[in-house]
Amino acid sequence: MGRISLAIIDDGIAELASGPSIRRYMVHDGHVCPDDEKAGPGTHGSVCARIILKYCSNVSITSIRILKDDRGSIDDLITALKWCADKGFSYINTSLGIVSYERGDEMNRICRELNRRGTAILASQHNYGRISYPAFSPWVISVADIGHICGMQSLYNAADIYCKSVHLISDGQGHRYLTDRSNSYACAYATALLCRGKRIDPVTDMCFFSHGRNLLDLSVFSVRERKALIRYDRDIVRFRFGDLIITRKV
Repeated sequence: MGRISLAIIDDGIAELASGPSIRRYMVHDGHVCPDDEKAGPGTHGSVCARIILKYCSNVSITSIRILKDDRGSIDDLITALKWCADKGFSYINTSLGIVSYERGDEMNRICRELNRRGTAILASQHNYGRISYPAFSPWVISVADIGHICGMQSLYNAADIYCKSVHLISDGQGHRYLTDRSNSYACAYATALLCRGKRIDPVTDMCFFSHGRNLLDLSVFSVRERKALIRYDRDIVRFRFGDLIITRKV
């Protein structure tokens, strides 16, 4: 079985001491080009990559850097997503959110096209509950820390998935530490579970699906019924998550 292709759109990923080599790109002047800048072990993207690899090692990671000093633009995010669509990745992790509404329609069109092509996008919600892209797009699987599941944020801006965000990982220099609690690291964990492709156990995996989404258990259907259920429909967004699919009317 080959490795699952995963794109991580973030602030760059350092060379990891163990695991697969990372293909590195960056967005510059509206184009995606090779990234020759060496990322430090403490970059946000490096931490997300370590979380993903801790729970799912069977991935081939491509880094697309769009952030610099924790800042980025929706233009660069759109450029990165279009490039990913052309490359045909299985999954895209965007453990980031850009608060901008000016190009929301364009963002939705790109995310819908990626969904149509079979690429699953996971994006973290804003840590303080603000509407941000790409998580707000209906064609994206939005993720938040499990601590938000009963908060006010879940009432008006519910995530699709709530899961744990505190993980014991290496810092790349021989030390181990616990990550901070944040939606970003919850998104990285959810990405790993999706790439793993196994049945999700809410208790052991600390991963819950939002009560605001329609959830179907594929394991109770025949192979023929499964194919009919996951067939693309222009009015229904369907996300495959192990033996589960999320359906949403848009």
